[in-house]
Amino acid sequence: MRILILLVTLLSLSSSYFGKEITPSDSIFQIGDKLINRNILFGYNDSCFLPESYSSLDSILVFLEKNKNLCIEVGVHTDSRFSGVYSTCLSCIRSRVINSYLVSKGINANRITSKGYNDDQLIISDAEIKKLKTDAEKEEAHRLNRRLEFKITCVDFEVADVRSLDKIIGQYLEKNKDRFTSMGGYPVSYMKDRTIREARDFTRVNIGRNTDSRFVTEQVIFIDSLTQEIYEFDASKDSLILWQKFSNHSTPSNDIPPNGKYRFDMAFAEWQGQSMGEKVTVIINDENIKVIYEGDGQLTQSKISDVFEEGIIMKHKSGVWIIGKQPSDAQLDEIGGCTGGPTIIDFENKKYWTC
Repeated sequence: MRILILLVTLLSLSSSYFGKEITPSDSIFQIGDKLINRNILFGYNDSCFLPESYSSLDSILVFLEKNKNLCIEVGVHTDSRFSGVYSTCLSCIRSRVINSYLVSKGINANRITSKGYNDDQLIISDAEIKKLKTDAEKEEAHRLNRRLEFKITCVDFEVADVRSLDKIIGQYLEKNKDRFTSMGGYPVSYMKDRTIREARDFTRVNIGRNTDSRFVTEQVIFIDSLTQEIYEFDASKDSLILWQKFSNHSTPSNDIPPNGKYRFDMAFAEWQGQSMGEKVTVIINDENIKVIYEGDGQLTQSKISDVFEEGIIMKHKSGVWIIGKQPSDAQLDEIGGCTGGPTIIDFENKKYWTC
């Protein structure tokens, strides 16, 4: 009882920093609200969550399915006894593992970001813990600091998603303005709907003209709901072709190695780009790039030969190369792969940046 009273007091003193805690049964949310879970457990020094974590993970899954307008950040927090660069890296990877699990269960990847906080946001400070009298009290305080926080980052996902789609379609039309011109006084317009194709969720866009009698379609494109890649529909073959002009980079091509396979180091952003000995195979095909894992799985849930990432080679506004999905990625402030933004690909030093 003494432990409970002490810790409730400490948590109340930290409430201004801690933020508003919500439960899965709540129905009113604000940006910054947090679902806190201490029952999603990982193996010691491991990025794989334990089997007993599935029920807690599935409760988060049900919460997201019920509240389809919410976006969340998956934040992994440790206690101060496991601080340091390695722990920061491990917490980042753990957050991405949770992210990947939720996406694999059907949650739109655009609704989820991941971040490893390590011990940067303790809810009970070391100074407060030192004041506790017994080891049991101190251990319980450390346990409360170790947590997964699912923080609300947007409450209007469907609206934001529609705006994002319209922007992507607009960029496609701008790039192809010579193909789509007004005819007979009818301007170019489009209609869109959701569809499933080859077990993937797409937005199908019919581009054409809305005449007095009917809508005349000239081109159909499909936008992948997870990656936001654009595919042009080839009706004669009933197939989708990745739009090759999607990358929008214009730097000298000799910065990029010729088409082929290359071995790169995995460079961890929390280590300012230093390697931890893990390797990946980088496959370059013109402006398309694929990254395949070669490591032993100690720092990631991936297995040898798993595809880590696919995308388009782009030049970021900062001057570095990134693996992007849409032209606007080149203008994002957050890159490096830790905040949901595009990863960095360093051709000169043969490094693939990740968390």
